[in-house]
Amino acid sequence: MKVNLLKERIEVYSINWKEIATIIAVVLVLLGMIIYYILLSMEISVLKSDIRNLDGQINTLLVRVAEYNRLKREVEELEDIREKRASLKYVWAEAIIEQGYVIPTQAMLTNLDILDNNITIIGIAANNQKVLDLISNMKASPIYDNVNIISVTHHSYYTHFSIEAVIAEEKEGER
Repeated sequence: MKVNLLKERIEVYSINWKEIATIIAVVLVLLGMIIYYILLSMEISVLKSDIRNLDGQINTLLVRVAEYNRLKREVEELEDIREKRASLKYVWAEAIIEQGYVIPTQAMLTNLDILDNNITIIGIAANNQKVLDLISNMKASPIYDNVNIISVTHHSYYTHFSIEAVIAEEKEGER
């Protein structure tokens, strides 16, 4: 009997392309997964770096926002102060200037108090007639209303007086 061993040998050494293709496919899939993992790792490090940069920018912006809010509050306070100053009426300026015109000679003011629109004048004069002249001048002035004598005390060389008046409100169209 003759046996052909060559056939068996050929079969043993024959290449199974399906197995090789499967192995290559598995290796390529594993290689693709490894490359994809490396790419994802690099992307994670880039994203972490971006997050650190954005956190730094956010912290900088928070400081600037806090400074902006502080400055905004200061501006609002200054605007409130400006509005209050604009609403203040300096009625005393004209009342004091007017005193230079209404006070007679031989009379002197020792104290002048202004509270709201009320003025209190304390002073001395040479005699009672000078006090009466002051009162009549104040009544004739457009600056004063409701001029009243509070007290008059006659001393040997002078007369001490106290007068109250209301500073007239400025009317529309005046000045």
